[in-house]
Amino acid sequence: MECPKCQGASYLAEEEFIQMLDNVEPVKVVTKGIYVCKSCTDRFTRIHIEEIEGKRKPSQASQDAAASPYRPAARRVSMDEAAETLKFF
Repeated sequence: MECPKCQGASYLAEEEFIQMLDNVEPVKVVTKGIYVCKSCTDRFTRIHIEEIEGKRKPSQASQDAAASPYRPAARRVSMDEAAETLKFF
């Protein structure tokens, strides 16, 4: 983000939730960002509107149904098989 006063670089110091627009498709979130200029240390704000429909996490049921390639699927073991694998010395 560029400073409106000196056109220097700035960084995001704070971000505040304003409103969720759930009556439109896709759902949008309105936030206010407070920026600080690295050159003149002036503070200024900007309003951001971001669509969140594509960023929504999948439901837990769909996560369980889709097996991860990095995690093997859980295998059901009977009590007899479990007892055989346990050996007490």
